Amino acid sequence: MKILGIESSCDETAASVVENGRLVLSHVVVSQIDIHKHYGGVVPEIAARSHIEVINPVVQEALERAGCSWDDIDAIAVTYAPGLVGSLLVGTLAARTLAILHDKPLYPIHHVEAHVYANFVVEQDLGRGTSRTGKGESRESLERELDSTPSKTASRRESYDSRVADVSSRVEPSSPLVYEGSRYETFEVARGEAGAISEGTSATRVSAAAYATETRSEAVPDGIEATSLPTFRLPTHQPAFPMLALIVSGGHSQLVLFRDHGDYELLGQTQDDAVGEAFDKVAKILGLPYPGGPSIAEAAKKGDAKRYKLPKARMPGRYDFSFSGLKTAVLRAVQHEVGKDFTFPSHELPGLVDDEMRHNFAASFQRVAVETLVDKAIAAYREFGPASVVIAGGVAANLELRRQLADRLPIPIEYAPIQFCTDNATMVATLGYYRAQKLEPADPYTVEVVPSLSMTKSKWAITK
Repeated sequence: MKILGIESSCDETAASVVENGRLVLSHVVVSQIDIHKHYGGVVPEIAARSHIEVINPVVQEALERAGCSWDDIDAIAVTYAPGLVGSLLVGTLAARTLAILHDKPLYPIHHVEAHVYANFVVEQDLGRGTSRTGKGESRESLERELDSTPSKTASRRESYDSRVADVSSRVEPSSPLVYEGSRYETFEVARGEAGAISEGTSATRVSAAAYATETRSEAVPDGIEATSLPTFRLPTHQPAFPMLALIVSGGHSQLVLFRDHGDYELLGQTQDDAVGEAFDKVAKILGLPYPGGPSIAEAAKKGDAKRYKLPKARMPGRYDFSFSGLKTAVLRAVQHEVGKDFTFPSHELPGLVDDEMRHNFAASFQRVAVETLVDKAIAAYREFGPASVVIAGGVAANLELRRQLADRLPIPIEYAPIQFCTDNATMVATLGYYRAQKLEPADPYTVEVVPSLSMTKSKWAITK
């Protein structure tokens, strides 16, 4: 069963095709980070307009990469909640229209729940397929449309070609991800050869157009040290139930116990700022670029994580989080270090912070924020004894979080590759598959977006 997933809840426009809830056939993401970093955060109106520009080409690109025609697609899954209302509307309306046009079942997906299902992808076939229709089918439709309006043919054809070319140049390559510093470098895997650069090994099994040779040279691109790269592979198996999920991102920090697909209990959540939001705000205080997660992680490598003593919030709910106080503590500590009082504007602090101070604050903040998350996860593990533990969401890409969990959990833990941690449609399509096994599809004429829907209200029946 092949599911087309569509995601547009914030500032990534994404589409993906996943087979049987475990095999990803295409993974296409167009990010707006370069647009929003100038504002220090996502501007909702700009995000929605950007989605409109690329949503159709992104879907066509996903079909082409998967080698699928619409006849091959069994259902469509789309994020309808939560998120920015304008962004959600673009993806949901596109999915509703496609479901009606191509007579496909439609499954609305909760974005936060979908993040967990990135961990269920255990196989990939991301080679660019030869689509029987794919983008060609769209062009045939365009030809018919243009032929009926000859006076507009030239300009509309040029506009369509431009959008397709733009999306093709901006999507993530169909390849494994290799982490180097704060950058994510992607390389095309040679046909017939599995795997990626492994920690402590050579690059003989990885090739890119820039350096692949007949002899499979062990040289790697300038600036990349193969021996220092951590390994990011797909998990070897799907998580077992009961499953404890730590969901951490820019908008969400939650601990959820899954007893089965669709049967879960929210153990705790943030009572104020989500951890990803705290990373962004602290990065701004320190003069680090948006998004804050990768920026702080990179700066922390050069800092002393014990240099500054920062507080951990004590919450009445055993598994609830709070990061507002930690963020404020960083602000007050930075003001004190540069010789200013609490009235000094935070936006003027970066000019007074030197590199050593910046690195030490980044490392100290990251340590406490991650320890807060891990402390709660370990406590939940000890109480409920789940068969597996997963982390999900954009902050799941943080290496310190992965390291601390691996060190403190008594069971092995596998992680989704980083490209499946941030917002993407692969996770949406994967959850769509499991919903399709047990639920009737939604009526595409009546699906509405719900920008602030909590997971406590999104549990779905586990039997028909």
